[in-house]
Amino acid sequence: MIISRGLLIAALIALSVSAMAHVCTAEAVSISISDVTCELYESVIVPVTLSGVTNYGTGTINITYNPSVVHVTGVASTPRSTVTSCSIDNATGVVGISAWNIGGVSGDVIFANVTLKSVGPCQSPLNITIAKLRDTGFAVIPATAENGSFTVEGLCPGDVTGDGKITTEDAAIVLQMSVRCEYTQLADLNGDHQVSSLDALMILQEAAR
Repeated sequence: MIISRGLLIAALIALSVSAMAHVCTAEAVSISISDVTCELYESVIVPVTLSGVTNYGTGTINITYNPSVVHVTGVASTPRSTVTSCSIDNATGVVGISAWNIGGVSGDVIFANVTLKSVGPCQSPLNITIAKLRDTGFAVIPATAENGSFTVEGLCPGDVTGDGKITTEDAAIVLQMSVRCEYTQLADLNGDHQVSSLDALMILQEAAR
């Protein structure tokens, strides 16, 4: 049977489009931690989840946070992932976690359960850095990190915008308040019963953390 050149080209194009569609719709692997809201001095257990993984064997991640807002008090294994080591540094705000499943598992897997405790007001990012993620054959598993946040309920000194965060916008507003001789307790970070450029500077320093 003779196939015309036009039909052959059309078939190749169709195969290429099909292959590209398969690649584009393939499920991406991610490691995520949820957004959390709790009361001051409350503890909460938060899962770190591997999503869409195939033949998960071992991994190492770091989570960074604001230690003036939240501390890590524990890291625990899960039924499908055994924590082999963890390093908690609440002075600088980082926890390193290594875990594995030597049999290999696929799908959505809880990598580790992290216990967080609020130690101060406002909000902290929970930022994940993936140091290593491999399957049982030690092949690299490409993955993306999906960060979370930790928010403490209640008033947050310096958060004059009321969005639960300390930002440069708060510092700018407080500086304007100092010029207009306006006062609010949220803006009075040094507790001298007045709003001044010093309060704005303190907020700016907190926003830079």
